[in-house]
Formats: sequence, structure tokens, C-alpha cells
Amino acid sequence: MRALVIGVVLLTATVALGKEHGAMGSEARPSLKIYGSGSAAGGVYKTVTIAGSGTVRGDVEAEKVTIMGSGEIHGRVDAERISIEGSGEINGDVVAKDVVIAGSGEIAGGIRASRVSISGSARIQNNVRTTSFSGSGSFKVGGDVEADDYVSSGGFTIKGLLNADSIEIGPAGTCTVREIGGEKIAVVEQEAGCGVWPFRYFRAAGTLKAESIEGDDVYLEVTQADVVRGRRVRIAGSCRVGSVEYSESLEIDPEATVGRYTYTGQGPAREPVFTAPVGPLSRRTRSLPMTGYHIRHWLLRVPMAILGVAVAIICIALVLLLLIPLARIAIAILVFGGVLALVALILGLPVFAGCAAVVGIFMLPFVLLRRLFGFRRPPRHRTW
Repeated sequence: MRALVIGVVLLTATVALGKEHGAMGSEARPSLKIYGSGSAAGGVYKTVTIAGSGTVRGDVEAEKVTIMGSGEIHGRVDAERISIEGSGEINGDVVAKDVVIAGSGEIAGGIRASRVSISGSARIQNNVRTTSFSGSGSFKVGGDVEADDYVSSGGFTIKGLLNADSIEIGPAGTCTVREIGGEKIAVVEQEAGCGVWPFRYFRAAGTLKAESIEGDDVYLEVTQADVVRGRRVRIAGSCRVGSVEYSESLEIDPEATVGRYTYTGQGPAREPVFTAPVGPLSRRTRSLPMTGYHIRHWLLRVPMAILGVAVAIICIALVLLLLIPLARIAIAILVFGGVLALVALILGLPVFAGCAAVVGIFMLPFVLLRRLFGFRRPPRHRTW
């Protein structure tokens, strides 16, 4: 009995010493910070911060990894939280609890995380495995995407399978995926627009393209698919579907294009109902933040082009009508067109930038003629 008591005491002391040593080891981890174009070796750190064009060579294990510039990590990254707020690049697999990409991140590997959030642009070479996925920008995945809950608003390309229990997609631009599978699938047309007049009334042109879509409850808008399978299927008027297979109910908008439909359930066949289906009550894609990707698509549409051409025509007409003083008007329009072109290029609006640049180029010869030949107004003579 005495030996047993001594053994229990020694075991308790060993466990306590082990816990204390582990805590001290965690606190003793160094933090790695790179400001500028430095480089460092991989290893075990408490935190890793890259605020420039720094490079880390080797695998990294840390509590938090943050890339705020054009930093690179050549190796596998294992952390509690990984945040890319610039044009960061990770050449390896990523394992984390939270992965947040708010810039133009690129991961030359796969992602395995509890939560993945993309609000910029991202490129992921391999598969993505997560519990919760939310995206409000543009991203490309070279493999499959598997999640319990998937919500996206923007444009994306998934070369493999998109599989989740709950899927809600709000396309802005072209969304391409090979296959979609889940329990509840909803593809909702984006109705939110730019908040600046007059573009608030124009919606983003979004389309989802898929080879096959399969789920229990399927609701589709702005979708082009070869095959759609489900228990309860609802297809809106903005869809083009090759064939539909349903086992319980099917609602088809009269304006939708459906090649053929087949009842695959038990018992007598249930004919489809040709009526405009009611969309899902929860449309989380419309509450996601607006990004530059959405702005570019809203402003690149016909209203923006018409406005740009109208600005050019009005400026040219002003020059022709108000030839005096010509030099001042030319310089003012040249500066105005240059500023508009610069702002448009920063926002990624080539149509508007081109129209503004045309205005500036049109006015450039007037300024050059003024400088070369010295066109001046005759001085006014005052009589006293």
C-alpha cells in the first residue's frame, strides 16, 4: 500500500512537471518579424509577421502567421490563424484553424482548416477541406472544395467537386465548377448594386456554369447546367438546363429553358408545375461585403461605357464652341481626362479609362500647337 501511494505521488509530480515544461516551452517560442526584403529560415515560432517582401524558407509552425505585403513562405504552414492581407504566397500545404485571405493570396498546395474566408482574390492549387467557407471576391481552386457550410458572392473557378451540406452561391461574373453536390443548394441572382447614382439600378451580370448539380433541395437562378438531380427541384426563368431528374417535386419557370425532365421517384409519376418558383428565404450572399471585383463588374457594363463616351463628346463640344481662350480649356480638359483615366485604372475600369484617355489625347495637340507656334490673343489696348 505504501509503495502504491509513493507511485501515485511520483506520477502526479511527473505530470505536473510535464505541463509546466510545456507551458514554458510555448512561452519561450521566439517571434519572427520581417520588415522589408529580409529572409529567414523556417521553424517553430510563436508568431510570424511579414510586412514587406520577405521570404521564409522551410516549414513553419506558429500560433499566428500574418503576411501584409508580398511575402513568401516556401514550405508547409501549420498555425492557429493564417492571414494574408497582401499579395502573399505560400508554396506548400496550409493547416490551420482560421484562414483569412483579404488580398491576392496564392497557395501552391491545399488547405485544411476549420474556417476559410476570402474577401479578395485567391489561387489555391489543390483541395480545400473546411467546416465553414465564405467568399466575397474571386478565387480559383485547382481541386475539390469540401465544407459543411458554403457561401460565396463573386466569381470563382473550381476545377473539381464542390461538396457541402448547405450551399448558397450569388454569382457576380462567371462562376465555373465541374460538379456540385449537397443537401441544400441555392443559386441566387445578385440584386445588390453600386450605391452611387446612376449605377445603383444596374445589377451585376452573374452566371453559374456546371456540368452536374445534385442535392436534396435545389433552387437555381442564373444557372447553366447539363444535368440537375434532386428530390425537390425549383428552376427559375434565367436558367438553361439540359436535363432534370427529380424524385418528389419539380417547379419550372415558363421562361426557363429545360431540355427534358424525368421522374425517378417511386409510385406514379408526378408532373412538374410550370410556375415561377419562390426563392429561398435566407439569402446570405446579399449580405456579404462588396469588393473591387463586384465594382468592376457593375461599372464595366453598358452604362459606364455610355457615360465615358458622353463625357468625351461633351468635352470636345465645349472646345469647339468655346475656342477662346483655347489653351486654358485644353489644359483643363487634359488634366481632367488624365485624372479620370488614372482613377479608372486604379479601380480596374479599362472602358472608362480608355474613354477618359481619348479625351486627353484629343486635347494634347492643342496644347502642343500652343507651345510650338505661340498662338496668343492680341493684347487689348485701353484708351484713357
